[in-house]
Amino acid sequence: MAYVPAEFIVARALELAKSSGVSSAKTNSDIRNEIIDAIGFNKIPTSITEPKFIEDVKLDGYIVRKLIFEPIEGFPIPAHLYIPDLPGKHPAVVHTPGHWMEDGKLAGEVQRFNVNLVKAGVAVLCFDPVGQGERRVGWHQHGQLAPLLVGITNIGWMVRETLSAVDLLESLESIDSQKIGLVGASGGGFISIFASVIDDRIKVAAIGCIVNTHVSQIRDAAYGTGWDGWLDLCNQIPRLCVIGTVGKILSTLDPKKVIIVSALSDPGFPIAGAREVIDEVRSIAETTGTQKNFKYVEVKGGHGLHESTAITLIRFIAENFEKNVGSDFISDIPFAPQWPHSHEVATAENPQHFRPLPSKGTCFEFPIDTNEALVNFSKGMLLGIENIRPVLSLERLREILGPIPKPLSKRVQVVQHRSEDRWHIQTLKIQSELEIEINAQFALPKNWTDDLCGVFVMLHKNGAQSALNSVEAQKALDMGYAVLAPDLRGTGKTACSEFEVATASWMIDRDLLNQRITDGIACIDFLSTRYSTGQQIDKGNIVIWGQEEYGLLGLIITALDHRVNRCGSSGIASFQELMVVNSEISPMFYKHDLLRSLDVQDLVDIITPRSCKLGVPQKSVEKSLSSFLMVGKK
Repeated sequence: MAYVPAEFIVARALELAKSSGVSSAKTNSDIRNEIIDAIGFNKIPTSITEPKFIEDVKLDGYIVRKLIFEPIEGFPIPAHLYIPDLPGKHPAVVHTPGHWMEDGKLAGEVQRFNVNLVKAGVAVLCFDPVGQGERRVGWHQHGQLAPLLVGITNIGWMVRETLSAVDLLESLESIDSQKIGLVGASGGGFISIFASVIDDRIKVAAIGCIVNTHVSQIRDAAYGTGWDGWLDLCNQIPRLCVIGTVGKILSTLDPKKVIIVSALSDPGFPIAGAREVIDEVRSIAETTGTQKNFKYVEVKGGHGLHESTAITLIRFIAENFEKNVGSDFISDIPFAPQWPHSHEVATAENPQHFRPLPSKGTCFEFPIDTNEALVNFSKGMLLGIENIRPVLSLERLREILGPIPKPLSKRVQVVQHRSEDRWHIQTLKIQSELEIEINAQFALPKNWTDDLCGVFVMLHKNGAQSALNSVEAQKALDMGYAVLAPDLRGTGKTACSEFEVATASWMIDRDLLNQRITDGIACIDFLSTRYSTGQQIDKGNIVIWGQEEYGLLGLIITALDHRVNRCGSSGIASFQELMVVNSEISPMFYKHDLLRSLDVQDLVDIITPRSCKLGVPQKSVEKSLSSFLMVGKK
């Protein structure tokens, strides 16, 4: 039963797919509303401001209008409007670029696509998503965790900006507001899917190089090959596997005209997963008689908006807007990219430039950094939340955290027993839940007497050995306590790629926080029911202590389990303290919308009259523990 963290998530996603796909009784409206809530779409306020048109660049048969619009106050967006140089109203699409991080709207593939589509008679509004192109001076804008605590996801922000671009198109005299679509490849396609689900104004949705099963995306991420580097939070939508399979979600787009294009050589989005989704869409379409609205095409090549993918998407859009596409694919682009060698194509022979090159396609004088702005925006939302937060009950806390399995009756296995200095140390295997074991180190004083020792449960992000060696654990041992130091799943000997596993777990109904709470309660259950002919423990004096953010985990476990006598932490004392720029704290603690329901004081209120000591500075932890642990000694 060796535990590999990602395997649990994948297995659970597979299980959820059985009930959230074709057999799901959810209506399109149900799925739409759940997606709106999951991505935090309605929590992002918009303002009505006039776009600022900077320059019109007249080209061969079309005009590129450079502009800036600001649908969310404090977040200006640079954009290009490609429009046919012809009189009358034109059909139009919003083109949200994929993760062409450095260049965004100026990426060669993106410009080439827009040129060929506008030459076919369809206007294109293409902008830099947050964290890309002129809205990027670092790589973290797709990875700010703080907004999640107030219910805002990265994709929710991007969907809001995309649909604000639709608002802009509708306001223009040159655009036919009854013929508006969305197009995107990779991350831009993902955004376009959810924007199309939400907004009935969208008549055509053209999606490239993104559609796959939830399991395929999770597997790619959770095994450390996808959402790496603490910067990408665009795909990990909370509880998405519960809301519906990808096929079920795509089926809600009817009666819109939809095309899905998948590349045959795209390992990040394997063709087998794409075909599985398409089979499900077709199965649902057969029961509703809507096959005519959906098209699926496979093309040669790899990931991205290369010529085969681009031509297929362009033809579909043009045909559904009653336009004709020329026979030759135009390769010329109107503006020089700022990064001729972007990260995905740069090599040792052709490395990236040290900084962006000048381009006539830019709209800002200088690129802007939205990292701090996103975090400050989220902090500002707290002012209204704190005043309306309801009283937290134990039942509500359990509902927020998700289903936690009941402890199993199987006995803990002692796999090693050794003596060190003043203590006996046991290596344990604790069965946390069905088919999942965690390792733990259990240090007991050698002086076996009727003066029973309390137990100090030490939680540490690096697992059992780091917990046992910590200043806190050593102080507890010095004061005559036994110490239980567990490898909570994904730590210590089962260490995982924390960012990938923690964020992938959001997509199921039991995130990594829930899973580690389960492990903690299993440890308390072991102590409470422990039977041994050796050294006995004081089962009425069980203390949980966590270092830094793991103190918050201990606090939650204490609130849920009355058998814990006291709890404490060194370092962080509030979930609000997690709202920092470029956080390196585990995403496990950034539970979606958590601060709308609780903060530390709400948990303390549940725990009272049991005592808590939170946020002790590391430099004074020994002194603080002396008085805190003395209280429980008889």
